[in-house]
Parts: sequence; C-alpha cells; structure tokens
Amino acid sequence: MKIFYLYLYVFFIANPQINFKEYYKKATEDYKNSVINSPYYDKAIKACPNIEEYPKLLLYKGIDLFMLNKPVLAIKYLELARMHVKNDADKILITNNLALIYSEIGNYKKGNFYFKETLEKAIETKDTFFEEEVRFNMLLNDYDLIIPNPPITKFWDFYNKLPKKSKEKKFEYLNIFFELNNARFSNNEAKEIRNHLYKNFVIDSFDKNLKGFFYNNNTTLNLNLKEYDIALKYNDTSYVISKQYLGTEEILNDLYNYKEIYEGKKELEIALKYVDSIQAIEDKIRKEIQNISTEIIDENILFNKTKKNIERSVISYKIYVSIFFIALILFLFFYIIRNKKQKEKLKKLNSELILKKGEYNKTLQNNIHFKNEVKSLLKEKKFDELQKMYKKYELEDLNTEVHHKYLVSEITPSFIQKINSYKIPFSDIEKLLLFYRKEKHTYKEISVITNRTLRSIQGLSYRLNKKINLELNISLTDFIEKL
Repeated sequence: MKIFYLYLYVFFIANPQINFKEYYKKATEDYKNSVINSPYYDKAIKACPNIEEYPKLLLYKGIDLFMLNKPVLAIKYLELARMHVKNDADKILITNNLALIYSEIGNYKKGNFYFKETLEKAIETKDTFFEEEVRFNMLLNDYDLIIPNPPITKFWDFYNKLPKKSKEKKFEYLNIFFELNNARFSNNEAKEIRNHLYKNFVIDSFDKNLKGFFYNNNTTLNLNLKEYDIALKYNDTSYVISKQYLGTEEILNDLYNYKEIYEGKKELEIALKYVDSIQAIEDKIRKEIQNISTEIIDENILFNKTKKNIERSVISYKIYVSIFFIALILFLFFYIIRNKKQKEKLKKLNSELILKKGEYNKTLQNNIHFKNEVKSLLKEKKFDELQKMYKKYELEDLNTEVHHKYLVSEITPSFIQKINSYKIPFSDIEKLLLFYRKEKHTYKEISVITNRTLRSIQGLSYRLNKKINLELNISLTDFIEKL
C-alpha cells in the first residue's frame, strides 16, 4: 500500500501540469515586477498543456533572456511568441524587443524591419509612447547603417513633432544626437544642436548626469574644432561634476581630455602632468589585481556544459509511471512512443554537438597566434591596432564566442570568486564588462577589446545596472567599487 500511495503522489500531485496555473500566475507576477531569471518562466513553459494558448510565457522568457544578454535564444523565443500572440500591445512589445536585439548585435537592417512593423502597429493602435521611441531608434539605426550620414534635418523633423514631453527627455534626446555627431566629426550639426540646447534649456536645472553629459559633449566638440581654450573651460566644469557626483570612468575621461587639450595647445609639460595623474590611477587599480593566468581554455568545457544541459532536458521529459496494472499498459504505450522520439532527438542533438565540437577545436587551434596577439595588444593598450586586427581576422559568431571565453579565462581567479559570491547569474560578456570597468577602461575601449559595438556595450551596461539594482538595490558603479 505504501508503494501505491507513493505512485499516487508522483502521478497526481508531483505532476507539473497540475501546478501549471500556479506557475503561470507566479511567472506573470515576476514579469510585471521585472524579476530577472525567475524560475517560474521555465516551470510554467514546461507544465503548459498548450503553449499556443499561452504565448505570453514565450514573451516573458524571451525578454528575460534579453536582459540576461542571451540575444540568440531571446530571438528564438520572441519569434515563436510573435507567431501566436493576438493582443496588439503584446505584438508591439515583441517586435520592438526583436528590433532592439537585432540592432544591438549589429544587424541594423533586420532591426529596422521590426522597428517598421512596430511603428505601423503603434500608429494603428494610437500608442504614442512606442511611436516616438521607435522613430528615435530608427534614426539612430540610420546613423549606424547609412554612409554618408542622413541629413540632420531628419532629426529636427522628429524633434519638432514630439508630443508634450518632459524637458529632461527632450534634453536627453538632443544630447544623444549631439554625441553621435561628435563621434562622426559632424561639427556643424553638433554646433547646431548645442546652440539649440543653450537657447531653449536652462542647463543648471538638470541633474548631474545630464549636465555632465552635456559639458562632456561640448568638450569633445571643441576638441574636434581644435578650439582648445574653449574646450578647457567646458572640461573644467565637466571635471568638477565628475569628481563630486559621478564615477571614476568620467574622471578618467576628463583627465584624458585635459591631456589632449594641452597637447593641442603645445603645452607638453602640463600634458605630461595629466599623463602622470592618469598613470597613478591606473597603477593603483593594477596593484589590486593578481597576475593574469596564461592557461588556455579547456576545449572540452563548452562541449561538456552543453551536453549536460541536453541530458537534463531529456530527463525532464520522462513520464511518470502509474502502478495500476490496467493503466500501466495504456501509459506504457504512450511512454514508449514519446521516449523513442526523445532518443531520436537526443541522437540528432548529439550529432550536432559532435559537429560543433569539431568546429570549435579547429577554431581554437587556428587562433592560438590570434590570442597571443590580443594579449600583447591589450597589455600595451594599443586599442587602435587591436581594432584593425579584428577587422583583418573578420571574426564569425563562433570565433567571437570563443574569443569571449578566452578573455574570461584571463580574468584573475580572485575577481571571478568575488563575482560568484553574489549568486547573480552573470554571462561571459557581463563578467568582461565588470572586469574592465573595474580596471577603469572606458566603454569605448571595452567595445574594442570585446569586438562589439559601443551601443551594444552601453546597452549591456544599462541592463546590468538594472539587474544589479533589482537584486542588490545598489547601482552598477557602487557594485564595481565593492569588487
């Protein structure tokens, strides 16, 4: 009788489908509360009797993967959710996130395709919030996709048609575009934006981050124009704000600007003093870091990890067995059919894994010289040469993943131990961002080191800040300071 009750518990109580409604409710609550890596997303999907009737679960999981910096998996879940959702608001949310993901990984054409789809649906449903955000993101994509740059009149057409927005939001839009034009050395357009900002906004009314952003943009513009005395005044203001309110990265950025200003003014003695200041900060950081390990990545780590995940997924599909003799015959029939399909699927996946392992081994062997060059250029801080080398090698997706694994292997064990002690799931690229930010590298330098776009690194920093804030209730800057 004990065995009988045990099987009753397994079949009727422990069966995950019985608990689907509870999982679905908790998954929805976690999504609304912006919980990252909630266990209920997977539990609800696994127990769902018909995923086509609950496509929001795929939406929850897709956006969660996006926040965890797993864009390829996020795209798969969101594409599947897009096939089944019927609610217009959900359709807009899905296509907008697909557009953002594709844009972040550098596929601007695919990103614009989904932005256009989102825009059409937003106009149709009179969703002014998404309509405005999508139009602005499409403008940014055009600046990354079209050469030469589109005329600045397109931005002003967008800006002048904005609905009643807060001054902070308008100021932020203008400063983002100000920064883009500085980066492209579009000095006339940048001056036009700066003049508009001075004419229409009270700069001192904004918070320190926005003010620092504005004055730093002005410094960059005047450096581009080689107006070093004016650049010095703006950088003085930016430096005061950075030192009092912002982080070390902003301070270092201002010090680099001082160095460039005095080099432009031919006052090399003063420039050298800033070189010493920069070196002193960097040396202080280096003393806290142990010698970097030179051990090459074990080629079996990636393969074994993937294989274990597949084995777990196969175990999760096993069907509960009933002790009743009559029910056992019926149940055994369906079990054999399903188990056979799972074995075929496992066989297919194992074949794919063997193929991937071969590709991985070949890539690893062919890139030992490449890795040595990367290590040498990183040590010497020759970021321009590093960027040229990436273009020369033309890294594919697999190579990029291996490259990130390599960079992570170079992080000191003590730093990895500190990160893992927080019990927050960090991806390889997030670990790299935390490590190089701790070393006081700028976002631009990190984008070169990791072979990603600057916008991708900035977006990653935003999501990482949100994740850490949700888990620990502290900012990214404070978290890095504690590491």
